[in-house]
Amino acid sequence: MLEQAYRVLFYAFLIWAPIPLGSNRVIFWSINAVFAVGIFVLLVLDEWRNRRSRTAVQRTVVALLAMTAVPLVWMIIQALAFVPSFLQAPSWSDLSVPDLAWSGAISVNPGATLSAASNFVTVALTGIIAARIAMSSRQTLVLLNVVVASAALVAGWGLAARYMGWSSVILGPPEEPGVLTSFFINRNTTATYLSLGVVATLALVMGRLEQSRSPNFVAALADFPRRVGPYLIVLAMIGLALLLTGSRAGIAAGALGALAVLILGFRRAAAESHWVVALLLVGGGIVMLLFGTGGQGVLERLSVEGAVDSTRWQLYADTISAIADRPFLGFGAGTFYDFFPAYHSQELGISPSVWLESHNTWLQSAAELGLPVFLFVVGSLLFLVGRFTVKAFRREEPMPGAVAGLGAAVVVGFHALFDFSLQVQSVAMLFATLIGIGVAGPVRAQLRRRSELPVQPRAERRYETRSVTPQSPTRPI
Repeated sequence: MLEQAYRVLFYAFLIWAPIPLGSNRVIFWSINAVFAVGIFVLLVLDEWRNRRSRTAVQRTVVALLAMTAVPLVWMIIQALAFVPSFLQAPSWSDLSVPDLAWSGAISVNPGATLSAASNFVTVALTGIIAARIAMSSRQTLVLLNVVVASAALVAGWGLAARYMGWSSVILGPPEEPGVLTSFFINRNTTATYLSLGVVATLALVMGRLEQSRSPNFVAALADFPRRVGPYLIVLAMIGLALLLTGSRAGIAAGALGALAVLILGFRRAAAESHWVVALLLVGGGIVMLLFGTGGQGVLERLSVEGAVDSTRWQLYADTISAIADRPFLGFGAGTFYDFFPAYHSQELGISPSVWLESHNTWLQSAAELGLPVFLFVVGSLLFLVGRFTVKAFRREEPMPGAVAGLGAAVVVGFHALFDFSLQVQSVAMLFATLIGIGVAGPVRAQLRRRSELPVQPRAERRYETRSVTPQSPTRPI
């Protein structure tokens, strides 16, 4: 009963997260934190009550908790007062808010750091819960379908609001004029969320097609509507919404993520090429149709503004200067707005208050956390993604969760170079969910292999051991 309860609550949690401004306000961070902790408590109670002996599952959850604990403890340390003087935050005479640094704290704004720590816990618990749920093959598919449903809801609402003339943003300011933002407040965040929906949907398509066998290309093409017709419709809807955001980096990230899914999915297609050709043909037609319908905006933006705004390169350079000043301790998680005015160069040419974010999550995280903890977080993510990607590449059965996880890593990893979508909680939660689903794949395969091994009685095993042990020759007395 507890297991079913926390699963249903988690599915509803994922659907809810993007609706209130992408959960990009402190009040929604707090609500989501309560829900995430509550669902995790139900999960722990269910594990404790059933006393499951699946140690591989328990070890995985403990390992994920340990990876979460390291940056979380460091954020708390950053916010503590009365640390030794050589660790304390500098006194910023040129900050917009005077006397911002707390006496004795590493962070220049301990309140913001504690808020960022709460946000981080919510996201991390989301990934851990998703990993535990996805230990079941059936629940993996259910969870991926919930992710697709959430992205479809965002896309559907954005498209309806655009074509019906409604205000798509709920509980917030008006959206950017002329672009699709759905529940979010800017195009870039929407694009990342929709791109994650694209890779999840495409991973489900690849998983279903891997299990099909067709005698020829015509039969494979005719089998498409029955096999993946509904998913292709949803994929087209999400893809159209993604194009209408006009986000250059977001669309590129979605394309790269989809390419990663296709490459990993095609690994199993060498001996069954009919549906591969059919997928390429149908998929190519969908892409051409989508660009003809909604690609004009992003193409015009590329021709006028280029691939990347020129001011961002100077913004990145100024952020690197901040990293160089405090490479080991950082300025405190969530404090970019507080410390960046001291590094805002004249070349940016606009008010310092405009830059709430660095528009590069990698650089901003390094400046806030310090390089040691930042590298630990990145290394942990690379280890998890690399592990389930290798297992999926060598697999003997479809692993759509691992394929979707790789696609999500590519989407977020690329888009984080140019924007701050990952710093919006609902986007980070969806990303953590897909990574958690991917992490569960190798564990699930390991449990399946163990269950298929015959278990011999102990006495029989001892007898076989004695029978194969060579006997020493006896010497005559």
